[in-house]
Amino acid sequence: MNVTEEQARDIAQNWARGYHPESQIWLHPFELGYVVGRDTPEYGPEDGIILDAHVRAIIDGDTGAVTVWSALPPEAVADAYRAVRRAADRFSPQTLALLRLAGWRPGRDAASAVDRWWSRCAPSGTPLPDPIRMVLREFAALRMTAIGLAFEPTSPSATEPVRLFEHDGRPALVVARMGKAELIVDAAGGVFRRDGDVVQPLGDDFDQALARVLGRTV
Repeated sequence: MNVTEEQARDIAQNWARGYHPESQIWLHPFELGYVVGRDTPEYGPEDGIILDAHVRAIIDGDTGAVTVWSALPPEAVADAYRAVRRAADRFSPQTLALLRLAGWRPGRDAASAVDRWWSRCAPSGTPLPDPIRMVLREFAALRMTAIGLAFEPTSPSATEPVRLFEHDGRPALVVARMGKAELIVDAAGGVFRRDGDVVQPLGDDFDQALARVLGRTV
């Protein structure tokens, strides 16, 4: 890390004392920076000021930038920050912004909803291949209305039929609709775009395939 603990303490004090000049801070170092907590004296009712003395901050260990977080235990805050950083490594700022507008967040897990949909609507006894399930558990039911992209299941009741078929000898599933086109994932994790009779391979990495699709539609 570029930011030393002494530098982090100075940054943290400036942050905390911006709320109250007598605030005291503590640091919880982790590999990406420092979680900061503050102990802030309460203002009296006559001051007419209400402060949340228990919010957390994170000081980025590379840049020294400060972001404010909920008052969770320090390691839970660190885990949340790790997830945000992983998301920034996975997706471009443009893709990440579109996903967040659709309701995606780091760590999103819709596995239980996906499993209910599959047990209700898939042909009896048909297993859901793991590569397809991994995509759906993170992106299921997201709607990017501005660009016409909707992930299965697309209805609030999740009762539409599962669109499972064979592609090059492997089970494949339509995981999203894009107007008349479809986004498909097969049992090996291959990603394809189907538009009528034309099937275009997008690669074996869903994150990159999604970025390619979004790059064409914005």
